[in-house]
Amino acid sequence: AGVYDVKTLKLKLHPQEETKYNSPWNIAVDFQIDMSFDCKDIKSMLEEYEAEHRTGMDTEKISRMLYEYTSGYPYLVSKICQIMDERLSGMGEFREKAAIWTKEGVLAALKILLKEPNTLFDDMTKKLLDHPQLKEMLQHILFGGIDFPFKRETPVVDLGVTFGFLKDKNGIVAVSNRIFETQLYDMFLAEMAVNNKMY
Repeated sequence: AGVYDVKTLKLKLHPQEETKYNSPWNIAVDFQIDMSFDCKDIKSMLEEYEAEHRTGMDTEKISRMLYEYTSGYPYLVSKICQIMDERLSGMGEFREKAAIWTKEGVLAALKILLKEPNTLFDDMTKKLLDHPQLKEMLQHILFGGIDFPFKRETPVVDLGVTFGFLKDKNGIVAVSNRIFETQLYDMFLAEMAVNNKMY
């Protein structure tokens, strides 16, 4: 889900040559498979977990909530569930398994996820440093409320979709999920604070 398009690799491999959009093999094959989970996928994973651990969770409710925050981004779904399973156990109000697999448990796991570094967020930061135009577009979307038409033919939009940062929302470019929105807000605000001497 996070790999580069072959044409983008071509641009990286031969920067001294004229920019070309064909692959080294002169082929162009669209990748049409949606790698993200839907609510049913998440629910079936939770049901497998529930069959083994018997927490008493409402798998329908928790799967919907996980989807609301992640839009089915596989790493995020798995990471939140891992935090709930391995980290929340025994913490404060989460002494029992039944208390973990609730709305409060999901929210507590989200706080932990957004507070700590992880490979996905590290990669996101690197990608935005490498592609300042994409970073600028995200800042305009988040802070300026600017609408950009969703056209994959626009290189910066295509790049954002390839990285999983952007999606089509009724013909307008949008950040792909609520967790990415929150992470990007926090990252940009922290950056502004450091760069602004008046802060």
